[in-house]
Parts: sequence; C-alpha cells; structure tokens
Amino acid sequence: MTLKIVSEATGGRIQNETPIDVLTVGAAGLITLPGNLVMPAGVLKQAGNKKIGCSVFISANTAFTRNVDTKIPYTGVGWNPNGAFNTSTNRFTPDVPGWYAVHLTSSTNGDAASDNCQTHINKNGFTNITVGLTNTSSAVLLVCVHSGSQLVYMNGTTDYIEGHVYRGQASGTCTLNGDAGGSANRLSAILMYPD
Repeated sequence: MTLKIVSEATGGRIQNETPIDVLTVGAAGLITLPGNLVMPAGVLKQAGNKKIGCSVFISANTAFTRNVDTKIPYTGVGWNPNGAFNTSTNRFTPDVPGWYAVHLTSSTNGDAASDNCQTHINKNGFTNITVGLTNTSSAVLLVCVHSGSQLVYMNGTTDYIEGHVYRGQASGTCTLNGDAGGSANRLSAILMYPD
C-alpha cells in the first residue's frame, strides 16, 4: 500500500492508491501503518514538537444496553501524550487541524443470539464511518468482532471522534469485552498530515 499526499497546489487532496485496511497498535499504543508513506518534498507540515494522537481501550468487561447505539466507555489509556482524548467524555478532540488515521476495534458478547451487530466511528455525534456491520438472518451471533481504519479530517477546534457499538438482540445482556492489554476494544488515532 502506498499513501500519497499531493501538494497544496492541487488542493492538498489525499490519494489512497490502495485502501487502508489494517493499522497495527503496539503494547504501548504505538500505531504502525502498513506499506510506505510517500510525501513530495515540501508538503509535510510539522505540528511543532507536539505528539498528537491517542490509543485507548476497555480494560475490563463492560455491560451495555441492547438495541441502543452506545458510546464505548474507554477506561484504559495506552497513549495520550497531549490529553486530546478525554476519559470523562470518551472523545478524541485534537487541537491541531489535519488528517488523522483512526482505527477502531470492537468485540462484543451477548448471552442471547443477536441478528445485528454494528461498530462505528462517530464524528461530531454522527455516524461518520461504519467500521463493521454484521447481519445474520438465523440470529445465532453471540460474539461479534469488528476492526477498521479510516483517514478523517479534524478541524483542530470543535471536531471530535467517538467509538460506538450496537447489538440488536431480543433479550439478555450485552458486554463490551475488556482486557488489560486492550486488544478487544480499542480506539487509536494519530495525526498523519497537519494543516
């Protein structure tokens, strides 16, 4: 995969020759993109010495309401160098405008069969990116795992991102799976191209 960022003379558009489908998040929250990042000379702008991004996760199993779109309550912080992720609101609100690589992984369990599981990256309170959508007509889905990545533009003032899940099931409880390493439910973001 090669991600090219073209010059501002062409409007600063981002071209993705092959869709980004995987980001690797290390134990300390370090985000690694697959492939090579190619930038023409003079295009990359620095965000000073700021490290902008976050890597947050759910450290213990957390119940959530079935048949309701639910904001994921991240309890563990792997990496949040400038405090852009607020653990009280569960929002990532960076103070530097630009394009961010955002990755969301969710794992949910239900004690009753589910026929609809969804995972979304919400920007400014709206479903902006559907990371995963699983529908089964046989209603036998007890465990649902989704993972996906997207480049998202953030304005550096009011734009924010949240992780959301939904499980459609007739009865029983739903659980966001948690673990100390944060591999089951994680939201990661990193500034790729500042304005």
